[in-house]
Amino acid sequence: MLRFRSTLLVLVGVCVNCLDAFGESRSYEDRLTFRVYSPSVQQHGYHEALLELRTQINKVHDAEFLKELALSNINLGEQGSGLFADNNNVSYTCREHWNRTIAGLLRSEFWAFKMLDASGKIGAGILEGNTKWLGSYDECFRIDQTLPGMPPSNILKRLPTQSPVRVHDVKCNVDPEIDTRAVVAIVILGIFAVLMFVSTVYDLLVIQRQRHATEHSQSEVLSEHIENLGENSPLLNSREKKSVPKQESVAERLLLAFSVYSNGKKILQVNQSSGTLTALNGIRFLSISWVVLGHTFGVMYPVLSNGLAILPDLYQRWSFQAVANAFVAVDSFFALSFNNIHVNFHIRFIRTMRFLQNSISFMWLTPAYMLLMMISICLSRYFGDGPLWPDQGIECFGVSWYLANDMQFFVLSPLMLAPLYFKYRVGMVVCFIWLLGSAITPGVISNVLNLPPSAFGGGGTIQGRTDYLSNYYARPYCRIGPYIVGIIVGSLMYKTDCKVKINKYLNLLLWLVFATLAVVVLYGLRDPINFPEDALNRDVSALYNATHRIVWGACVCWVIFACATGNGGFINTLLSWSPFVPLARLSYCIFLSHFMIISTYFDSQKSLLYMDDLNAIYVFLATLVLSVMVAFVASLSFEAPMMGLEKVIFKRDRRN
Repeated sequence: MLRFRSTLLVLVGVCVNCLDAFGESRSYEDRLTFRVYSPSVQQHGYHEALLELRTQINKVHDAEFLKELALSNINLGEQGSGLFADNNNVSYTCREHWNRTIAGLLRSEFWAFKMLDASGKIGAGILEGNTKWLGSYDECFRIDQTLPGMPPSNILKRLPTQSPVRVHDVKCNVDPEIDTRAVVAIVILGIFAVLMFVSTVYDLLVIQRQRHATEHSQSEVLSEHIENLGENSPLLNSREKKSVPKQESVAERLLLAFSVYSNGKKILQVNQSSGTLTALNGIRFLSISWVVLGHTFGVMYPVLSNGLAILPDLYQRWSFQAVANAFVAVDSFFALSFNNIHVNFHIRFIRTMRFLQNSISFMWLTPAYMLLMMISICLSRYFGDGPLWPDQGIECFGVSWYLANDMQFFVLSPLMLAPLYFKYRVGMVVCFIWLLGSAITPGVISNVLNLPPSAFGGGGTIQGRTDYLSNYYARPYCRIGPYIVGIIVGSLMYKTDCKVKINKYLNLLLWLVFATLAVVVLYGLRDPINFPEDALNRDVSALYNATHRIVWGACVCWVIFACATGNGGFINTLLSWSPFVPLARLSYCIFLSHFMIISTYFDSQKSLLYMDDLNAIYVFLATLVLSVMVAFVASLSFEAPMMGLEKVIFKRDRRN
């Protein structure tokens, strides 16, 4: 009986690849996929059971067993507890063809053995996390066999499985048809493509030729004057030496906002206007790279064949703590939401109350956000396929929570900036009251819900880990702390005009203090996460959740403040490296697009991945480079044109 049930597990229960819905002339295209996993494999008590299960399965010889097996011996209506898994969502056609596959195996038909070969089977590495047996997805789809009709009396009611292995889900892989929303998205993207093409052609053939002709003509005039009057002629300092290109009309400027040539030059330009905080470029790009690194590991884990083995090893490494705690990378962006221009903008808003014009200055971010969300929701389902591919594509635009938070902070910021403008000291008191509230709120929530200090544990309860993301991580009242720190430091920089002299010994001490605080935030949870006896209690976890984001924001703001006031030393030189300038301009579109790129790659895998250090490095670097490339295209298509349109409509010159 054990032999019989084990073989059924191989033939039926662990069939995780698709079954072609063989119909007359293959006109029916439903494909059935079984995804099987063992929910108990991650519970320590089932390791011995899994080892025994694997031992028994290895004893089964399929060919020998098939000779002895008869369909009459299988009770298709059996409802034994734990032996069968519900299969009510499987269509009649799929169940019929599955029965035909078993019958083909009994008759030793080659196509049926190809189905068996393509089906997922239990293999080595179960105790290391290899609990998803996907089979050969492409081999299954290449099987071509026409099956005659089958009487409905032999429909398989339930899929036989061997406990503790259970069918995770059953789905049909249907070739997706282009639906209405996809057509609308393609039309919108087509309009942008046409505008970009027409604008670029007009820019190159008309505008650039005119500018080149003007510069060439004036260069000849200057050369002639130099020859006649000498190099010391006052004419060299006159207006004639300056190229004055023809001023384009409003219609031309609106069209040129979509020029790939002009926008590409602006994005790739490394020069910046005077007064720009150049260190911000390095911080922006390094922070977004950190976000990509964290998301790469997070999305990679479910498709690993050695996840259970590699994860404990990674968490015990000191070097991996920066990856495990990459959550604070987003707090860097909240702290970066301020700068001299940002503070000046709000002060101008307070003075003039030009609400509409100044709000639009912030809303140039929205078009790129909406268009990339449209691509994710409407078109991503067509980007790939496979046993792990979601039926409806990537419809959850996961990064939107950050933009929602940032917009709310932007709306609330005048409540802090107005007091700073009218009464600076009163404004500082108001800001610190806000900051105190931003620490008390997450602390109370953490204490009440008994949250862990990290999504990976380190204290709290099992339910607390679930509540951590839903009730704490994405909540604006738990994330506003770094933003308030940014406003405080930004107003201080504006007040002092970035002219602050710090004694070299005090400067060194401040660098050591903030570096130590950053290390504590990043690496302080290693032991609580790895060793249950070192887990933080409820109160300490609440204190960590209340303060660590504010502390991290303060560390980031100190780096900016020190670099802006001439106290950054070689760190300012490193962060101000010129290649960071164009990369920082792409950071917004990298943030919007990288998760879609990561999900598309891992969800389209036809087999599980084995991860080690080298593979992880390759995957991360490839993801980062591809994200930069996609972000460049997205910025050319969506972000830069919207900024150009805003500049024309509101007749303002945006600083770099």
